[in-house]
Amino acid sequence: MFCKITTTTDKKDIAEKLSTQILESNCSPCVQISDSVLSYYIWNGEKSVSKEYKVDIKTLDSLSERVTSLIKSIHNYDTPEIIKTSISIENKDYKNWMLSNIEK
Repeated sequence: MFCKITTTTDKKDIAEKLSTQILESNCSPCVQISDSVLSYYIWNGEKSVSKEYKVDIKTLDSLSERVTSLIKSIHNYDTPEIIKTSISIENKDYKNWMLSNIEK
């Protein structure tokens, strides 16, 4: 029922814009931005290291395609990381809060 969608970006304003758009579209009532994620990766055949912001979006499985589309439309990367993980919300009060503040 619930999932977490994660992406990263090297621009704080992009992370904040993603968060704002996700909240305004009612796709999630809670988006978290983590600062100072150090990413090691291969791009165009070269090893690279970048300081990035990690964006975690908790949402419903049924809204994951919409969230993915929003990420792609705003993101500054040609190939943004978009990872979906199924989650279980164990706190009943938090679960009710999520459901009452998200488009179904």
